[in-house]
Amino acid sequence: MRTSIALIIIFFLGSIHTAFSQPVLQNPPIEKKPVLIDEVVAVVGNNYILRSDVEISYLQLKRNFEGISPDSAKCIILDQLLVDKLMLYKAEIDSVVVSDERVESELDRKLKMLSQEYGGMDKMESILGKSAGELKSENREKIKVQLRVQEIRQGILRDVKVGPSDVQSFFKKIPKDSLPYNSAEVEVSIFLRKPHVTADEKAFAYQTLVGIRGQIMNGKDFASMALLYSQDPGSARNGGDLNYFGRNEMMPEFEATAFKLKPDEVSRIIETPFGYHIIKLIDRKGERVRARHILIKPQTINEDVRNAKHFCDSIRQLVINKTAKFEDLVKKYSDDEESRTNGGFITDPSTGQARISVEELDKELNFIIEKMKPGQVSEVMDYVMPDNTKAYRLLYLKSYVPPHLTNAVTDYQKIQAATMERKRQTALDEWVKHYRKRAYVRVNSDYANSSMLKRWVLVK
Repeated sequence: MRTSIALIIIFFLGSIHTAFSQPVLQNPPIEKKPVLIDEVVAVVGNNYILRSDVEISYLQLKRNFEGISPDSAKCIILDQLLVDKLMLYKAEIDSVVVSDERVESELDRKLKMLSQEYGGMDKMESILGKSAGELKSENREKIKVQLRVQEIRQGILRDVKVGPSDVQSFFKKIPKDSLPYNSAEVEVSIFLRKPHVTADEKAFAYQTLVGIRGQIMNGKDFASMALLYSQDPGSARNGGDLNYFGRNEMMPEFEATAFKLKPDEVSRIIETPFGYHIIKLIDRKGERVRARHILIKPQTINEDVRNAKHFCDSIRQLVINKTAKFEDLVKKYSDDEESRTNGGFITDPSTGQARISVEELDKELNFIIEKMKPGQVSEVMDYVMPDNTKAYRLLYLKSYVPPHLTNAVTDYQKIQAATMERKRQTALDEWVKHYRKRAYVRVNSDYANSSMLKRWVLVK
């Protein structure tokens, strides 16, 4: 039981112990007696773990898993943090370095995920009160540490593999009365089509900005024009001010232009995926600049929306007529960049496989799928993007597995994933047992007596 809970917590820690987390720390109550705000609860080499690190992780975990014993959960969390610190210690000893390009790529990926959770970049910046550049700057060093730890972890697990005999052996050891009952599972693919901006609309946006730039060059105030015309709500209300940003914090085209400007100089018109911009440099401090910008976005019209719907209709007919496979059409024409490469399939986060429990699906999707049979494609459906723009979707039900007791045939991929996870955990435990002897490790007395943390206290 302890192992299964530990695996759940370790998996969850993979998402909460990341940069861009924004814990809200309440002000400590005013008391006459001194109040302990924080303390070091463990040390590995030159790196330490604070009590707040454990407590914040526990509070985040508690929101997602009810009924977990606080003491057990905190010990498992601390154990995982100690593993990470030991890997960081080895990364420092081995002089493991990660490239700036890799750090920036990971920052961009996490920022994109965070913006999707908030319903768009503008909403995220408004709610958090920080620009994307500020968030990246604050979390750059954390990401670098995470990637160094990741390098060590990957090295430990590189040769861990499982074959059919391993899967069979693992499954046989599970007591029959412990086999879980699975709800219905499906393979579902999604095709997404957004209204595409035409060349005429792009030309209109460009010429609009040409006019705005002309007024500025003839004496109009840049900040006032940004407030009136810029379509970047995050900065427009501040006269287009983006505050200070450094290298690799903005879109490449935008950044390259901004860093070439002199103070008070206004750029030529440049294009990014967001639209057309002009930039005015305010100040430069070393490798950081402060600039204003005005953004004009090409706007879609009703005809573009109708064309997007008609395109989905044509895709649907190709599938119905068996002229083409749905997943092939997704790979070629879908506007969802993240799911397009795997044929648009919704994947199970625990296994990475395309078959997923209906309970994991969005309620709206589940309602539609309940009325479909394997091999069917849905009617064209309206869809609102995270940035509130309109798009259209098609659903394709590839397969349906009714509710059932776990078995080695139907659920082979799940059992294989569980076998791999157990084998990987065993490999990590063996590495810790071996490498822990090489590092100075100290655990606070509050935790030192926990049976879950004995491996950090006793060195054999």
